[in-house]
Amino acid sequence: MPDDAARKKLIRSLAQHKGISYTAAMRLLDKHVARPVPVLKPGEAYAMFRRPVGIIARPELVGPVFSGSLGRGEDLRELWLQYGSSKPPQAFVVTNVPLPGERPATGVLVTALLNFLARRTEARYADGRRRMPDAEREAMLLETQRLVEQAPREQAEVWLGGTRVPGVRVRVDGCEALEIPYLDGCIVYCGPREQSAALRLDLDRP
Repeated sequence: MPDDAARKKLIRSLAQHKGISYTAAMRLLDKHVARPVPVLKPGEAYAMFRRPVGIIARPELVGPVFSGSLGRGEDLRELWLQYGSSKPPQAFVVTNVPLPGERPATGVLVTALLNFLARRTEARYADGRRRMPDAEREAMLLETQRLVEQAPREQAEVWLGGTRVPGVRVRVDGCEALEIPYLDGCIVYCGPREQSAALRLDLDRP
């Protein structure tokens, strides 16, 4: 929590942005700060996806928290988990496994890293307590996509469940994405480069 002067400044800015009273803005801020993070318990991601799901074993971050999925019910083919108590999240892990008869998905790494970088950019913009205009956001996404697609692909090894497995690394703007083959699909991790040395992935199982 910021110090008292910074807190008051934040409350005033929030009140002005929302068009509400100082007291209402203070309550809104306190409610947001106090809201518990819905962290998944061991086995819950597996139960949701019906297959083992990629998770972060190290470094120790708040999470995982369900962030999104592709498909529904029996047709889930992709599960997104996020980590960290801050906004934007400190890391993503995406597990993509095609359904029987489907071809493996392409572009999972690009999509994951694009989303991760875009959230960081939007969070920096939101420090001014106003929403990024749609035209500016679209331009930012296009530029970020260009950077991700043109970034060099490097061969890498990643710890997964106590075993070193081969993968591909992409680094952009102080962040990185790592993609490793998994079943008929892949697991993609996105996070800041400084976490790379300590990174250990595992699988959420029943």
